[in-house]
Amino acid sequence: MFYDVVAPQDNEKELIKMGEKLGYDGLTLLYPFKKGHKVELPRSKLKLSTGFLCNEKNVRNAVMTGKPTFLKTLQPQLMIKAKPTVIYGMETSPKKDPIFSKRAGLTQVSCKLAVEYGVTIGYSLASILENPVIMGRMGQNIRVTRKYKNLSAAFSLASDPYDMRAPHDVLALFEVMGMTPGDAKQSLSRLFA
Repeated sequence: MFYDVVAPQDNEKELIKMGEKLGYDGLTLLYPFKKGHKVELPRSKLKLSTGFLCNEKNVRNAVMTGKPTFLKTLQPQLMIKAKPTVIYGMETSPKKDPIFSKRAGLTQVSCKLAVEYGVTIGYSLASILENPVIMGRMGQNIRVTRKYKNLSAAFSLASDPYDMRAPHDVLALFEVMGMTPGDAKQSLSRLFA
C-alpha cells in the first residue's frame, strides 16, 4: 500500500484523480495552518486525510489540533521539541556546499532527538525538482537517518497533478539515494491521519 502527501491549491479533485491513476492507495492533503480550518474532501476510492503545513511560528498551535503537521525547517534541532509529525526541508539551505562535505542540515543530535520525540524525517520530491543539488544532501541525510534508525517518509508534496510521481519511481529514486528497498517501501507506506 502506497501513500503520498500533496499540497493542493484549490485542485483537490485533480490531485486525487492523478493519485488514483498512478496507483496510490491514499493521499494526505496539506493546507497552510489556520485556526478553525475545515475542508470537505471529495468522495474517492483513495483513503484521504488532511494535515497542516507549518512554519516555526505556528507549529505549536498546529500540533495542538491533533492533525498531522509538516514543518519545513533548516534548523531541526530547535524545532523537534515542538513535536510536529514530520520535519522536512533541512537540505534546502541556499548556501553552497563546501568542497569535502554537504550542508545536509541533519546531524546525529537532531536524529537522536527525533527518535526520542517520535518525529518523522521527511524527504520531498518537490525540493529535488526545484534544485537537483539537494539530491546529494538528501542522500547524506538518508545515511544519517539509517544509522540512528529514524522513521522516514518520502512524498511528492505536489501542488500540481503533473508533479506527482508513480510510487515505483519514487521507490527507485530513494533506493538510488541510499535507502534499502525495505526502508524505501516503508517510507511510502505511511498514511498520515
